[in-house]
Amino acid sequence: MNSVYHTYVTIAALGVVPLVFSACSDKQESTVAESARSAYEKTSDSIGKATDTVADVSAEKWEQLKESTYDQRAEFRSGIDKMAASVDRNVEQWNEKAGELSGEAKETWNNGVAELREARENLKEELDRIGDASVETWNDARARVANAWERVEDAYQDLEEKVQS
Repeated sequence: MNSVYHTYVTIAALGVVPLVFSACSDKQESTVAESARSAYEKTSDSIGKATDTVADVSAEKWEQLKESTYDQRAEFRSGIDKMAASVDRNVEQWNEKAGELSGEAKETWNNGVAELREARENLKEELDRIGDASVETWNDARARVANAWERVEDAYQDLEEKVQS
C-alpha cells in the first residue's frame, strides 16, 4: 500500500510540473524542475525501501502458512495469492525502471523476468491443484505449493539483485 501511495504521489508531482512551467520564468523553471526531481528521487527511494520489505513480509507470512492444515486450506491459498500479488506489483515497478536497459543488461533482465513468469505460472498451477486435495493428499499438495513458492522467491530475489545493481 505504501509503495502504491508513493507512486501516485510521484505521478501527481510530475503531472503538475508542465502546468507550473508554463507560468514560470526561466529561473523559476529551474527551481521547479529541481523540486520535481527531488520529489521523484525521494519517492523512488521510498519505493525501493518498500520493495526491500516484501521479501521480509513474504518470509514471515510463509512461516505462518507453511504448516497450514487441510482445514486451513482457504487461508493458505489466500495467503499465497497475496504474497504472489505483492511480488507481481514490485516486478511491475522494476519493469518500468528496466525499460532504460539495453544490450546484455536488457537480455539478462528479460531472462530473469521470463524465469519469474514461469515460476509464477507453476505456482498458479499448483494452487489450482490444491483445490482438489483431500485430507489424505493435503501434505503432498502443500509441499508442491511450497516448492513452487520457493522457485518464485528465488526468481524474485535474482531480479531484486539486478534492480539494485
